[in-house]
Amino acid sequence: MRGDYHEGMKRRAIILGLLFLCLNVLLAQDMDSFWKRWREAEAVGDWKKAELAMRDARVRFPGRPDFSASLCWALRQQGRPQDALAFIEPEHSAFPKELPITQNYCYTLLDLGWELFGKGDPAAALVYFSKAFDSLPEDRYVMNAYGCALRDTGRLQEGIAVLERGYAAFSDDGYLKQNLAYAYVSSANELVAKGKKNEANKEAEALFRKAGGIDPTSDTYLINYGVYLNGVKRYAEALVLFEKCLALHPTNIWAGVNIQYSLQEMEREKAASGDLRGALEDVKKALARFPGEIWFLMDLQVYASKLGDFMTAESALLSLAADKGLTEYGKPYTKDRDDLLRGRLGTLVWEYAMLGKFDQAFSLISAIDKALPGQWWVKDTRGILLFHSGNIDEGIDTVNAVYDNYIKERPEYAKAVDLPLPLRGTLFVWGNNRRDSVTHAGMNRFCFDFLGADEYGSLMRQGVASPGKNSDYYGFGRDILSVCDGVVEEIENGKPDIAPRLIPVLGNGNYVYVKDAQGRHHNYQHLRAGSVCVRPGETVKTGQKIGELGNSGYTGFAHLHYGLYSPDWKVSLPVRFLEYEARNEGGEWKRKTLSVPASNEIIRY
Repeated sequence: MRGDYHEGMKRRAIILGLLFLCLNVLLAQDMDSFWKRWREAEAVGDWKKAELAMRDARVRFPGRPDFSASLCWALRQQGRPQDALAFIEPEHSAFPKELPITQNYCYTLLDLGWELFGKGDPAAALVYFSKAFDSLPEDRYVMNAYGCALRDTGRLQEGIAVLERGYAAFSDDGYLKQNLAYAYVSSANELVAKGKKNEANKEAEALFRKAGGIDPTSDTYLINYGVYLNGVKRYAEALVLFEKCLALHPTNIWAGVNIQYSLQEMEREKAASGDLRGALEDVKKALARFPGEIWFLMDLQVYASKLGDFMTAESALLSLAADKGLTEYGKPYTKDRDDLLRGRLGTLVWEYAMLGKFDQAFSLISAIDKALPGQWWVKDTRGILLFHSGNIDEGIDTVNAVYDNYIKERPEYAKAVDLPLPLRGTLFVWGNNRRDSVTHAGMNRFCFDFLGADEYGSLMRQGVASPGKNSDYYGFGRDILSVCDGVVEEIENGKPDIAPRLIPVLGNGNYVYVKDAQGRHHNYQHLRAGSVCVRPGETVKTGQKIGELGNSGYTGFAHLHYGLYSPDWKVSLPVRFLEYEARNEGGEWKRKTLSVPASNEIIRY
């Protein structure tokens, strides 16, 4: 019996095993039918059919993580991350240790986060990325997303730490490489912007180099490191990076822009060192590469003019006036075209006038007038040239007409400004709106000449024959004082003092320009050679010495030419002096306040 029993049990076990095997085969065949539907839908990108296959599979086989993960994937592929999250989040809670479920949960969070990130809201993206990082902190895609969001929400160092860990584990991942390099660049830029210059620059440079070590071909690294090098005046090194960027990334607009900037700063450095000829050749090469570039044309005109290459200077000036195909790179020229050309035309015409080339100067003025008809400054320049060519009355009438028309449009420039005098001691004054001096007429009508004198108005010491020497004049070498608090804009200090003469000769002299808090420009001219004691960018206070009275430039004998100009440098402004004493015809000294000295008046301060 026991034998029969055991034999029976064996037969039943065999039968049950066969039945179970058959059942598994049937189940496997059943599941495979769903995967077949999935593969067929996947092959043609029909993710809706793939979704339906997985939904049917889950009804037939509930609790299978592979079907749940695949259903989530199908929803994500349809661009339905919210539906995918609504489905996979409870699955993840139910099966927290099932990797396919966790991965799809996290990648769904990444989908939603990147969508917000792309819309410029990294803070909102960080909410999703943080949840993903909590679940899969070692996943390369999760670390990349979380690190980026930290980086772009002000938690830069935390972001760098996450990205560094991700890159150490997955150095072949292009996204981690790119985003870590960008984080290093961001950190370097932040140091330069906020830190103490020398210390921050060392740290910043180390970070830039780390970025370049990760990806030396990255345009982000090449451009930003190059901009940094430009900022610390290492233009040649910067140029190498920008040229490399242009070669590797020809569509990157910043490469060309910064190449132009580096080239210009290099030629300007050369000009500042005194090598005008080398700077001129460099700017010609730059224009061959970047034709019509406005900044290079301006430099070309300046260098050529200073070198006496007037044909080149005229050509550059006429190109600027014609405005045919001119370009402006990273530092656009925002002034009006007349501001661009007015001073340059005046400078070149002045050079011609000093050489007696009046016909050539008038021809240039006519060419500019043809290119830009009706400009007041062209007419003003013509009037000044008429005066210097000997047509004094016509020249004065021309510049005065220019002023009268201009001031109608800017009546605020007719209001007087109250200032202290720029010199102490006894002075002889030549004042405003003179018909015998174009530097005291028209747009310059409110300028003063101050000459040192004795109490009777004599300019020279007793017993000296005119015109004498500079040291014979009372004013020569007297301190010139700033009439305002301001910033020094520009100086010239190296022109020689000329010997006194009865008739002025055209020439360039020494000067100081100071800009005050209202943007007005204070113009001090004819300063003594080597006496300027301030530098561009320096802050000066009212009453501070800025130089000494001299006899340099367009002058006959020692005096100070002072004028206050509008913020746009176009017109002189009327000035009243706070206080001084004036000598009347009876020889008495009378105190004056908020007054304007007349021509030929003797005053003291």
